[in-house]
Amino acid sequence: MFIGGLLLTEFALMPIFRDLWPRPRPFTYMESIHTIGHEWDRPSFPSAHAHLWLQATVFFGVVFRSWRWPLIVLSALVCYARPYAGMHHVLDVFAGMGLGTAIGLLDIAAASALGLLPWRLPERAERPSSTANDANVRG
Repeated sequence: MFIGGLLLTEFALMPIFRDLWPRPRPFTYMESIHTIGHEWDRPSFPSAHAHLWLQATVFFGVVFRSWRWPLIVLSALVCYARPYAGMHHVLDVFAGMGLGTAIGLLDIAAASALGLLPWRLPERAERPSSTANDANVRG
């Protein structure tokens, strides 16, 4: 499920977002920014690093609970590093985080629905009808 969500997002959704919002990377027009690492030529919105790390953190943090905090720390470091390295604006990272979180939750729901997780997501409890409550109150 994780790989399917990752491939769907990276090769289907990200090109659409980048075509809709072709924001240039900060280092291309801000001369004072010194970059760290490879200078990508693709648009910067949304951050693929942030989306991939948040998707992995949400999915694997739920499936393997002992991995939760290390994944959260690593995701936070990656999300901090992207603007620091001059590769993204802060909004690019927040958009990537939102996308990754949403896709990670969809991965979990799909894996649970297909019975691929060792447990199932809890069912929504039905609320008792008002007539049943009235009958209990009247005694």
